[in-house]
Amino acid sequence: MRSRSHQVVVILGALLLWGSAWLGSGWWSASADKGNSPPEKAKSQAVRGEALVKERCAMCHPLGRVRSAQHTARGWQATVKTMKLFGLQVTDAETGAIVSYLRTAFPALGEDVSRARLYIPNEHDGTVSVVDTGSHAVVKTLAGIPRPHALCRSPDGRFVYVSNHSEAGGVQVIDTLIDGVVARIPTRAFPMHCAFSPEGRYVFVASHGANAVQIIDGIAREVIATIPAGQAPHNLVVSPDGRAIWVSNTGSSDLSVIDRTTLKLTATVGVGKAPLGLAMIPDGTRVYTGNTGSGDVSVIDAAALT
Repeated sequence: MRSRSHQVVVILGALLLWGSAWLGSGWWSASADKGNSPPEKAKSQAVRGEALVKERCAMCHPLGRVRSAQHTARGWQATVKTMKLFGLQVTDAETGAIVSYLRTAFPALGEDVSRARLYIPNEHDGTVSVVDTGSHAVVKTLAGIPRPHALCRSPDGRFVYVSNHSEAGGVQVIDTLIDGVVARIPTRAFPMHCAFSPEGRYVFVASHGANAVQIIDGIAREVIATIPAGQAPHNLVVSPDGRAIWVSNTGSSDLSVIDRTTLKLTATVGVGKAPLGLAMIPDGTRVYTGNTGSGDVSVIDAAALT
């Protein structure tokens, strides 16, 4: 069994050949099999889904890989969101049939935290440790990562981005399917913390050395925008709706608010001295900063910007 994050990882390669997501469209088309009762309809969908899987996927990705995923409902949902992100298409009826088959043929066994992984950046020795949280053992050490400072994980769990806190900059991309570095993305100097957009397409990086936030396209794996922030930006969070990026600026003791649509700085909010830690509550209405210079915490109303 796998954790939700790794469930998504294992199945993603097999599903990318199938296409677009079924979210919001129902599990099968309303017009299909009108004469069948619900159990018969589900069985018919599963049979069709099996044929589609064998036709479109089995030649390249054996069903054993699909079987090993053991998805929960959330795991399937996250996977399909990633499929949508890549822009692939199938009809509603086809996606419904595929999902129906996979859910019945390979039922989820639930989350098994013993297979969960923890990724730890070790800045001074240039490595990232991969820890099995069940056994509490380091199962792999990824070397050759210059000054790994902070990590952020994609919403589907497939990738972990590691900021290289050095003058040369850069972000390393770890594929959690193989627990290996698969790419390096150049950035401005001294990148600090990073965060993904809610849908997982973009990564936002606080560039300490450039007094800016850089936006990475996760598909193209390149920086597509650099937006001025305050002095020495350290941490950042993205609002739940993905519209605003909040950045803590240690040097100027304030927060920058960036509009993701216009890619422009829309507000600057004063807080305590030298804010480092930054958090937003799940509904996006409050932002909290841990101010190391003044030894206090600022609470900001996200709507009023005060």
